[in-house]
Amino acid sequence: MKVREANKFDVPDILELGHHAGLYRGNGSIDSFMNSDTPDSWRDAPLKIITHVLAGAGLAYVCEKDKKVVGVLVAIKAPQLWDFNKYVMQEILLWVEPEYRGSTAAYRLLQAYVNECDTLKDNKQIMNYTMSIDANRKLNLNRMGFKHIEQVWVQ
Repeated sequence: MKVREANKFDVPDILELGHHAGLYRGNGSIDSFMNSDTPDSWRDAPLKIITHVLAGAGLAYVCEKDKKVVGVLVAIKAPQLWDFNKYVMQEILLWVEPEYRGSTAAYRLLQAYVNECDTLKDNKQIMNYTMSIDANRKLNLNRMGFKHIEQVWVQ
């Protein structure tokens, strides 16, 4: 398995894996932008976000197995909540296809993210970085230096 920075040619695969993540979570994520009640201006939101990230407003990595994208991690750089002059990198999509779970795909994606974010922190480009995992996921982020500081409930 190989992890690399995503590029514009990976956008269809990133959107497809985002679709899979939304179905798994049951909230639709990307799919919530695609129903018949959605205003046309929102339908392109996932594509616009990914394009924005790839243009430098975040980080995106894909994991490939035999030239097939089997995992993705996307994060966006945003102003820190309490000080808009400081930035945080926020993971917005982490997905590994079910048949590749238990392999090194998720670990490799996370390691690429952590390594780059550590460099950005050292260079004072971001204050910190976050990871969010859904309640059913069994990733131990503590081993990678993350601290569990809050939980989010969705209705």
